[in-house]
Parts: sequence; C-alpha cells; structure tokens
Amino acid sequence: MVRAAATVGQVTWTYGDDPTQPRPLEPDTQLEPHHPLEPYYPPVGGPPVARATNTMAILSLVFAFVFWPLAILFGHIGKRQITRTGEGGGGLATAGLVIGYLWLGLTVCVCCGGLLLLPNGTASR
Repeated sequence: MVRAAATVGQVTWTYGDDPTQPRPLEPDTQLEPHHPLEPYYPPVGGPPVARATNTMAILSLVFAFVFWPLAILFGHIGKRQITRTGEGGGGLATAGLVIGYLWLGLTVCVCCGGLLLLPNGTASR
C-alpha cells in the first residue's frame, strides 16, 4: 500500500490506495479566509420587518360600522398619509371607504324613497 502526505496551509492529509479513505479537496477548492482589509458585507435577507399600520386606516374601517361619515373622512386622510409615509394599511383604508360609501348610497336611497312615499298635498277631499 502506498501512502502519501500532502500539506496545504496548516492542514496535512494522508491518503493512499485505500478506496474507503475519503479523498481530500484539491488545494484550489479550499475557501480563502476573509482578508481584514476587505469590506465585510453581512448576508442579504433576514427576518422581514413589519410596517406600521396607519391609525386613520384602522379608524376608517371601525367607523364604517359605527358612523359612516367619519369612515369616509378617515379613509381619505389615511390613504393620503399611506401614500406619503409608506405605512401599511392601504387595504383597511380602502375597505373603510367602500363600506362608508355603500352606507352613503343606502342612506340616499332610503331618503329618496321616503320622499316618494310622502303625500303630495294635492289630494282631493
């Protein structure tokens, strides 16, 4: 059996003709240590950072079920702030606006329908 020794850097391997012995990596495939004068860049990624949710957007959705005029007002203010600051909650503001405007439409329909049901005063006696 032929034995040989190879030294690369501070690592010494011995290997021979025995196929059960693992073969060492070639010297050019070894990883180079980080040079202290090169800039170190941390790994890209990491845990995602949660964006803050806009308070006006939350209030818009809440008031859509309580007092719809404030839902419309807070929804528009929230959408403007979200565009300007990049906060989260755009979907909440949109939902508050949609529900608020649906309540507005329902209120207008009920008022118009109520006006049609009023007696017109020209009824004969």
